[in-house]
Amino acid sequence: MNEAEFCIGSRHISRSVFQWTSQRRPVKLTGGRPGPPRFSKHVIHNHTLYIAGQVPYDLTDKSYKGQTEQVLKLIDTILEEGGSSKKNILKVCSFLRSIDEGADEYNAAWDAWCDRENLPVRTTIEAKLMSPEFLVEIDIVAAVQ
Repeated sequence: MNEAEFCIGSRHISRSVFQWTSQRRPVKLTGGRPGPPRFSKHVIHNHTLYIAGQVPYDLTDKSYKGQTEQVLKLIDTILEEGGSSKKNILKVCSFLRSIDEGADEYNAAWDAWCDRENLPVRTTIEAKLMSPEFLVEIDIVAAVQ
């Protein structure tokens, strides 16, 4: 192994894979809520789509399952417009207002939506979200085809 490579498990990876390039670009998409000017809602860099946390758009639905379904529908739109799909999701980070109250409903919606042949890594965290009406927020990292 030369100094331009390092090892992850049994694979040798070139350091250039991880170098910052001018390929980073915000993506103009129609899915999701309009983002505040503090950050990009979606960015593609090195054939990877990074989707900022998505929250439900219809807050009259007070169930974890309903809000999760709304967020996953937004994510479907963003993935498609960003040149990706569910089968290319690499990592999911889910935030629930209460794991005790919401995990079963969240998992039911997730299980109905996810690509069972290409499951990503997933982290689920209990968190105080930006609005008390939000029960669920999900951010995604996906490969772009």
